[in-house]
Amino acid sequence: YFPYNFAIQQANIAAQSRWRQEQEWLKDPTYLAKLKGIALVKTEDPSTLPEAYEQLSYALSTRPNDPQLLEAMGKYYLRIGESEQALLYFKRAAYFDEDPDNATKYQSLVRTAQYWTYIDRGDQLVEEGNIQQGRAYYSKAQILLPDNPQSYTRLANLSLAEGDYLVASAGFRMAKQKDPLNTAALRGILDTYVLQQQPEIALQQVSSFTLEQQSLVR
Repeated sequence: YFPYNFAIQQANIAAQSRWRQEQEWLKDPTYLAKLKGIALVKTEDPSTLPEAYEQLSYALSTRPNDPQLLEAMGKYYLRIGESEQALLYFKRAAYFDEDPDNATKYQSLVRTAQYWTYIDRGDQLVEEGNIQQGRAYYSKAQILLPDNPQSYTRLANLSLAEGDYLVASAGFRMAKQKDPLNTAALRGILDTYVLQQQPEIALQQVSSFTLEQQSLVR
């Protein structure tokens, strides 16, 4: 039984050491800022984001390579729509985190931020009139995260604007398949008929939607 007892003793020693370290950290205002900033980023309330940024920035002033802080700052930037900044922070967090168990998490965060970087760049190009380049970025996003509906609706809208109703309809329906409550997809399906002067078919489509879907297109 000695090995078992020894293992328990070692675990207790480690736990006591972590507790003492935590008590020391709690005396550090930047550590407290880290805890508060991370908690604020996790909330669903967007009004907390400015304070989250202040807390995280303060904490990073003494912990610039802390992967938890870098991850939280990346999530902050992702939530305010600055995907390129988010991507940089997620990559830094992955670089400084020595725990191999977190590798999959960072891969997912990096893919998500990269996806939105492609989408945002595509939006910018389309707004500038560079339709083909914008389409290329939307396609890159679609390849990266094929289950996210955003790239499908954007590509479908380009086809709709070009009068390619068959391709547009297929894109909107694929987006709806990925997310049945995606408003852009639902409205896009109807628009393909409205623009073809087929309002009666559009109404038939509405009646085929669930009540929750119908509430989104009224």
